[in-house]
Amino acid sequence: MKIMDGKRWYSGDFVKLYSLHASFLAADAFAWSLGFLYFIKQGIPITWLFIFAMVQFGTVYLLLLNTHRFSTRGMFIYSFSIRVLALALLGSFFTPALVYIIALLQGTTIFAYWIAFNVLYFRLPNTNDRAFLSSLYFAIIPFLGMLLPPIAGIVASSYGFSTVFMLGAILMIIPLGLSIFAPNITIKYDASKAAVHDGRVRMIIFFEGFFSAVHSVYIPFFILLFIKEEIALGIFLSYLSLAGIIGSLVIAKIADRLRSRKMFIYPATIALSLSIIALGLSSQNAYLFYLFAGIFSTINVIAAPFCITLVFDNYKNVTAAVIARETMLALGRITATMIALATFVVFKIPAVAFIIAGMATLLYPYLVWKHRLY
Repeated sequence: MKIMDGKRWYSGDFVKLYSLHASFLAADAFAWSLGFLYFIKQGIPITWLFIFAMVQFGTVYLLLLNTHRFSTRGMFIYSFSIRVLALALLGSFFTPALVYIIALLQGTTIFAYWIAFNVLYFRLPNTNDRAFLSSLYFAIIPFLGMLLPPIAGIVASSYGFSTVFMLGAILMIIPLGLSIFAPNITIKYDASKAAVHDGRVRMIIFFEGFFSAVHSVYIPFFILLFIKEEIALGIFLSYLSLAGIIGSLVIAKIADRLRSRKMFIYPATIALSLSIIALGLSSQNAYLFYLFAGIFSTINVIAAPFCITLVFDNYKNVTAAVIARETMLALGRITATMIALATFVVFKIPAVAFIIAGMATLLYPYLVWKHRLY
């Protein structure tokens, strides 16, 4: 059975897989968008959040290195079941140790979901619509992020965080049910071999991990220095998610037709680097920080499809590409998070972390150019 039909990518297994993906992202966006604010309100210091992220990414990295076989359907069922459990725990009680228990559980679910989903999603018979499908892959995240965090903020403000977590657990049952109908294949891999298969691409993905940490760690954590209220945080996250939803789809489709990634990947990643540095330079002014966070999010949404397509353009085997990408991304995210924690502890401000991450991001287009990938 084909996972997807290259001529009719919008039918069959694609619909099943994308429905599962959308329902999961919706549940996750509602349940977790305010999760770190909840930890702060429970008295957890911001430095603990960075350790949370390192435990989470570290778990993903270790599982990638030590797991060599799985079934996609089994991975989906595991991921959503554990997410329901984690949200139910958070909705029931709180103790500081729960922060790290949740980080560990989340790490296993991130590994289980994204490896299985990416392997299935990118198993295309041809590459004609690869960047466009990559943009569909990313575009739904800001679309849902625009709608659901403000709703979560209103619910948290009116009824408490426990209600948000419990409702999130109920919503997560939807993708758990859809997992039964998801395409099911057995995947065998060796992460060490996959990651070193193409030395040119390996370090490029590592630096992609750096700037992806700005989106997943730096901004969500450091914004809590400015925003302390549920509804305000929900509105801010919604503002970030307005970035580049339509532009991402249009630019990626044009790139597929022109067969020229370099028209986009160089300016997009250079602009991404400059926006991250600007975040650092503006980190003492809330309004400037909000502005540059929006600019970064816009550029990030535009750049993301080309960054993931670069990997698949240089790997013949989809599974090897997914494993290599996730392994090096995790390593890049761990490194970036460690730098953020260390510089924040030393300097007490986020500026240095952003500037270092921005400079590291400049190495991405440099390495693409050096290795003549495009």
